[in-house]
Amino acid sequence: MAKSMGCAICGCLYSKVIETRVRENEDGEYVLRRRACKECSYRWTTYEFAAEDVPNFHETRMTTLKAASTLARRALAKAMRDVDALGKETEEEDEQRDNDHESQSGLEGEPDRSSGP
Repeated sequence: MAKSMGCAICGCLYSKVIETRVRENEDGEYVLRRRACKECSYRWTTYEFAAEDVPNFHETRMTTLKAASTLARRALAKAMRDVDALGKETEEEDEQRDNDHESQSGLEGEPDRSSGP
């Protein structure tokens, strides 16, 4: 007994092929199979296409992963640029605040007179 796809009802991994037909559509030929579960007798249909008609899963997956990786790298680079820019803005704001504070208190360029001689 060969293992096949599992039954959607009972989960049994064994089924029996009841009927097989070769069909054709605009995409090419395919095989239609009626299957029955060996445990509960539930029936379902499978459609089988030639491997050359189906896109290569691994190739498609790798292309998707490469595209996602590129997008992730771009997003990370942008986020790092944004953080660097934010850090520079914060440093500039701190310097400006210090300069404003010194000019408002009138201490810029004058000796400290708070402590006596």
